[in-house]
Parts: sequence; C-alpha cells; structure tokens
Amino acid sequence: MNHEHKHPTIMAGVGLAALLFLLSLGFAQSLGSAASFAVLAGSTITNTGATTINGDVGVSPGTAITGLPAGQPTGGTVHAGDAVAAQAQADLTTAYDFLAGMACTVPKSGVERWRSDDGYERDRRHGDPHAQG
Repeated sequence: MNHEHKHPTIMAGVGLAALLFLLSLGFAQSLGSAASFAVLAGSTITNTGATTINGDVGVSPGTAITGLPAGQPTGGTVHAGDAVAAQAQADLTTAYDFLAGMACTVPKSGVERWRSDDGYERDRRHGDPHAQG
C-alpha cells in the first residue's frame, strides 16, 4: 500500500509555511550587532534622573557618557568609543539605509490626502468626507 500521498493538505501547509519563512528572511533587515544595544549614540549619551537600562549602552565615534546610574546597564555593557560601539553604529547605518531605500506602500492611518481641482490640498479624516486639512 502506498502511503506517500496520504496527507497532501498537511504537506502543502508545511511547504507553504517553509516557503513564507524563507522569503521573510530575504526581506527582513537585521540590526546586526546593534540589536543588543538599548542606547546607541554618535557623540554623547547624557542621562538625567533614575533610569533602568536593559542592554548595552554605546557611543561612537564619540566617547562621552554622563549621568549613568551605578549598576547600569542591567544585562549589558558600556561601550564608549570602542570597536564594539563602532561596529554597532556601522550595522545600524546599514539597516537604516536599507529600510530608507524601500518604498512605503502603506498610507497614513485614518487620513486620505489629495489635491483638488481648485489647487487646495484636502483630506478625509476618520471617515469624514467633509473634513478639510
């Protein structure tokens, strides 16, 4: 007896899930080493008041970090102008540049804008066709 095609629906579902997962890997942009940073700055980090930071804290190419409470960050390390912070900045820039270059295909929520025949910009907010911006 041939059991090879006993559950074609399940196999099709598993195949589709695997395909969608693999496609999502191609479109997702990783933050790389910047993903572990709770705070990442270019020149200076200044903290005022009581703060809890979970993750790494880094600055690069600058080195100034002031006002960081004792015992902070929790579960992370401070990187002031070191190679780790520099690599995190580079990875963050790569991720930003990739995402900034993508076209936005989602309109603003609740607002539809257009230029009317009389040259004025108009909008519809929250379903009100008579509201003007």
